[in-house]
Amino acid sequence: MGSLTASRTLGRGLAVALAVIVTSASAYFAAGASPDRATEKPSKRGDTSSGEILIAAHRGSSAMAPPNTLPAFSLGIVQDADLIEFDLHLTADDEIVLVHDTVLDTTTNVREVYPDRAPWRIRDFTLEEIKQLDAGASFNPRFAGEQVPTLREAIELIKHRAGVQLDVKSPHLYPGISERIMEELEAVPGYLPAALQRGSIQVLAFDREWLFDDFGQVAPDGITLVPMWGAGSVPSRDALEAAREYTDWMITAFDNVANHPRLRDDLHDLGFSFGLYTLNDAERMYDAYDYGAAAIATDYPTTLRELIDHGLLGMEFEPPVDDREDIVFESGHYRVVITTSPDTRIEQLGFDPAGQGQYREVLNHTTRGTVPFVGIGQFSPVLPVGEPEEIVLSDDGRDLALRGIPMLGEPIAVDWTFRFEDEWFDHEMTWTVDGATSEPVYQVGWGIDAGLTRLGDNDVLDRERGHARPFSDWSVNWDDNLTVVAAYENGSAWAEDNVFFSTAHNFVAWTPLWESGGRDWAVGEYDGGRWRIGASGTGGDEAYANQLHADLNN
Repeated sequence: MGSLTASRTLGRGLAVALAVIVTSASAYFAAGASPDRATEKPSKRGDTSSGEILIAAHRGSSAMAPPNTLPAFSLGIVQDADLIEFDLHLTADDEIVLVHDTVLDTTTNVREVYPDRAPWRIRDFTLEEIKQLDAGASFNPRFAGEQVPTLREAIELIKHRAGVQLDVKSPHLYPGISERIMEELEAVPGYLPAALQRGSIQVLAFDREWLFDDFGQVAPDGITLVPMWGAGSVPSRDALEAAREYTDWMITAFDNVANHPRLRDDLHDLGFSFGLYTLNDAERMYDAYDYGAAAIATDYPTTLRELIDHGLLGMEFEPPVDDREDIVFESGHYRVVITTSPDTRIEQLGFDPAGQGQYREVLNHTTRGTVPFVGIGQFSPVLPVGEPEEIVLSDDGRDLALRGIPMLGEPIAVDWTFRFEDEWFDHEMTWTVDGATSEPVYQVGWGIDAGLTRLGDNDVLDRERGHARPFSDWSVNWDDNLTVVAAYENGSAWAEDNVFFSTAHNFVAWTPLWESGGRDWAVGEYDGGRWRIGASGTGGDEAYANQLHADLNN
């Protein structure tokens, strides 16, 4: 014998516990303030020794302004980045300019201005020549005329409003660049001593030999040396131990840390603060925080700032409390789970035609679901279905009535009733319309979204998907080992234009009102039809489908 039970499980209400929230240093500027008018108040902004998670504006706020330009740096400051990251190269006359690549044609109009000077390497051009180039128009015409900045211009703009990350991409191409970096930092009045005291300068390089043995010889205490490892280049424990002799910071690609628990363990064991690049979505920002990252490089500083300032990175979510009402019937032949909160639907449906209780789940939840539905103003999406006003279970556990299920937002409700037998169950519905709908009604009905490979009906057993035809005696969803049947009780629906409508997933969707452009649905009560649902352990079992239909109609 089967049994019908109603069970309430914990869930839907969301309980939130706040963990210790790690935020970045206090912001200098209100949103929208101009960095050029910002005051030079002392602050921990960009202090990489603070232990707080830091926002590194990757090439500035490079999703909103041309990368490696002064507008991008200004936006990064206004958007409360802790660090402004940019790339350094040396010109033919030993000036430091900020461009991502070693060539100029990827971000400027150098091909037009100097067509005969391919391959347009930065080291082959003087600063005066580079200043003739447009570094903004290729990003957006409103930035036309924006120049390639120098290191000194960037420092004069940023000053102490944020820390800086100086990414030296190819130092082997530029003899003497170490000394030139220090000369430019010293050239901005009052900048270097305060920056050293705050620890707000990081120098980054993939070339770790240059970083430690060359630049490290001229760098004063207070500049943080940051070795980098690119995607797929996962540092060994020995490499990290060697780097740890020079620095307690490193930067690597997100995937290196995400995919290698050993690396995460080594970084924590050796006491590294580490940054990850380049994360532009909240999902990976959460992960980076959980891995223990000390800094995150992003093209969207505002996204990361919102997560930090609202405490979301450090928030712990307890499992949701599920207060929905699940009504379960199971026999040896099938198990059906009907949920009634916060909406009403058949949540699970599994069959074992052998009657041994080894249920095979048949539902596919990727489309509208196994529910009554109404389409108002268009075919899709259908209106959400709410909770029933009343749930009635019979004493013998065989009958279930879900009364007053609302079509949310419209004056329509449906009563959905079930009769459960050991090998199959019947269900039917009655629709009530209490007023005029907001727009014409395109479709009314119910559907079972099933996931077996084939579908058919009493006219064509193995139909192609994506068609509509007059409603049949039965429809089936099947594969080689299972046939699920929905058999119709003839004449049980109010309308004459019953339609069997097959989408990519529905194997039955009865829509007695289905019309392109829609139509009015008058106030009244409408019989919605009755079906018998069962399953056979044989693929494409027409005999069982015919039997189920005949028994229902006797």
